[in-house]
Amino acid sequence: LEEKDEVYKRYPEDTTSIGSNSSHDEKDMNSWRIHVSGIDELRDNTYANVKSFVFLIEVQRLDPNSNNPLLMDDEKTNWIIARRYQDFYLLEQKLIRFHGVFSDARLPPKKSSAYARNREFLESIKKDFQYFLRHLLTKPTLRNSELLYNFLTQSDDFTLPTGEVVLCKFRKIFLS
Repeated sequence: LEEKDEVYKRYPEDTTSIGSNSSHDEKDMNSWRIHVSGIDELRDNTYANVKSFVFLIEVQRLDPNSNNPLLMDDEKTNWIIARRYQDFYLLEQKLIRFHGVFSDARLPPKKSSAYARNREFLESIKKDFQYFLRHLLTKPTLRNSELLYNFLTQSDDFTLPTGEVVLCKFRKIFLS
């Protein structure tokens, strides 16, 4: 896939692919800075006695010319997004499907769901997840990726398409 990055450098206008935006400036993530700042307990009323956690990801947009924080009144320049352990692996799978494998931007091997409910384990891999996201933002082929953009900006459930989320909630109501 590093080949794709080289092609992008030579012909950036010709490399828009599946999962990419056509508006290069508006959603160009090349100048974004990522920091996985912590782990927070998720408040989920569905299963009252099951603890789950999310990674808190701080996103900051910088001025591409000066690397200073953007000072814009009309757009958000900083925000925090919460993502579950499995969201990272789903992102990786989707990016591989649409863009191929990035050998230098991989997540650690996935563990069972019991690990995703262990705060100490999540704290121990927080830096790996941060490195993964930061490295993805350096990839020219991903600088306008709709998948990566949604992962870092949309607070809805990343694990299921919107229609499936509604269907799952609908089933929970009638099956309980």
